[in-house]
Order: sequence, then C-alpha cells, then structure tokens
Amino acid sequence: MNKALYFDMDGTMVDFYNQPNWLDSIIKGHTKPYREAKPLTNMRQLSKELNALQALGFTIGIVTWVSKNCNDDYKGRIEKAKKDWLKKHLGSVVWDEIHVLDYGTNKSKSVEFPNGILFDDEQSNREEWKGMAFDENSIFDVLEQIKVNLKALEMLQEYQKVAGGIMAEAENAIDLLNDDFDRFCLENNVDTNLVLDMFYGEIE
Repeated sequence: MNKALYFDMDGTMVDFYNQPNWLDSIIKGHTKPYREAKPLTNMRQLSKELNALQALGFTIGIVTWVSKNCNDDYKGRIEKAKKDWLKKHLGSVVWDEIHVLDYGTNKSKSVEFPNGILFDDEQSNREEWKGMAFDENSIFDVLEQIKVNLKALEMLQEYQKVAGGIMAEAENAIDLLNDDFDRFCLENNVDTNLVLDMFYGEIE
C-alpha cells in the first residue's frame, strides 16, 4: 500500500459548482466562489480521519486546479483563496503537500507519490492517475477500508511475531533435548543409530 492520499478541492470536498454565478465570477476574475463555497462533506469527521492516518505515516496532500485561462495575478489570488478555505474548514490538518496547478495539468506528474490514492470528481483525472483513484462520494468508504486493511496488517505482523517466538522457543527446546539424549546415550553405551532406526520405524 502506498501510504499517500491526495484530494482535489472543487467538486470533491468543496461545493464550488453550486455557488451562485460561479462561472460568471471566474470569468470576471473574482475569487468569491472559491472563498465562500461550502463543504461537500463532513469536515470535522474528515479532519479526524486524516489526522489519524497521518499519525500512522500517511502523506496527506491537496492537488487542485485553478480556472481556465487565468493570468498569474488571478492564479495567485485563487491559490490564496483555496489555502484560506482549507485553513477555515480543515484547520487541524497539516498538509504535507499542496499543489494549486494550472487548469488541465496532469496531477499524477505533480505530486511526490503518484502511486498513492486520489479523490477527484473529474473522471479524466481519475483515469490518468497512476495509483488508485475514487470519486467524491467514496471518500469515507475508502478511508474506512484503509483502516480495516491496516488492522489486518497489524494482526499479521503480530501473528508473525508470536510465531517467530514460538519457533525460537521450540528450537531451543529441541537443542536441549538433543543434548540430553546424546549425554544419556554416551553414559549408557547406547547405539544411537539403532535407537533412531527404532524411533523412525515407530512413527512410520
């Protein structure tokens, strides 16, 4: 499992496209839709889930586009608006990566771990992503499955640890028995080959 999670913003965690006159606003170079859009999901729960996974070593990132055909000034203002939105709604999350990209940029080529998991409402982005990709409706189901998978992995690691201990103890016990057997045979002039033939004949 590549321990990296990336999130698109507009249409994935941000209800951008239900903002009144959003298209007209971005054509005019306004940032109001980016600043005032409401969350599309439960931000408190999402913060909790992301903080927990980050504590387990996951990289948490944002990879999002600005609007089409915007100049550097507008791009800078959009980037600020998006980062301000994240601080407002997911303030407890310390993002490992935030990428605010030109419209149409290949997202998998812009992040540190392109084989991680992407959440994005755009099908084309999901299709070109190198790792696993899911739409905006799958966020909590996927995060829950990740936790289940991590629990299963933890169980296997514990089983391996216990089994390793048992094997080590068994090997020590066998060594001690062999020493006792050899000593007994030596002290009592026992033909060990004969006894071993008898033993293996019994178990056959």
